[in-house]
Amino acid sequence: QTVADNIAVIDSPGHSRTVWVLKRTDFATFGVVELPPENSVPMQMYERNEQFLYFTQGTGLVTIGHTNADPVSVCPGFLVFVQPGIYYSISNTGGAPLTYTFTACPPLTDPPKALPRELRDQPWVGAA
Repeated sequence: QTVADNIAVIDSPGHSRTVWVLKRTDFATFGVVELPPENSVPMQMYERNEQFLYFTQGTGLVTIGHTNADPVSVCPGFLVFVQPGIYYSISNTGGAPLTYTFTACPPLTDPPKALPRELRDQPWVGAA
């Protein structure tokens, strides 16, 4: 594989980010995400993967769960655990990139599932 095979650039208004998949093993996928200022990862979930998100740069908000969930402020050194089948979103609230590493177990094989359209307009869904 080339380095380009391991980079995904997601470029959509308000949801742009760069994802580097650094290592895939039989047990996990490891990588880094850089989220530019004023961008977010929209509410999404992985059905069978648990994830550890370790924040290394910037400031932001993480919302776990799509019903009545309060966002949590994150900064360098903050670790977030997301269970399989749970929706989450990440927003960059600072003026610099929000960077975090991720470890997903088992290894990622499928893309995340977006929050269904009929639930996106509900007032309790996170702003991300």
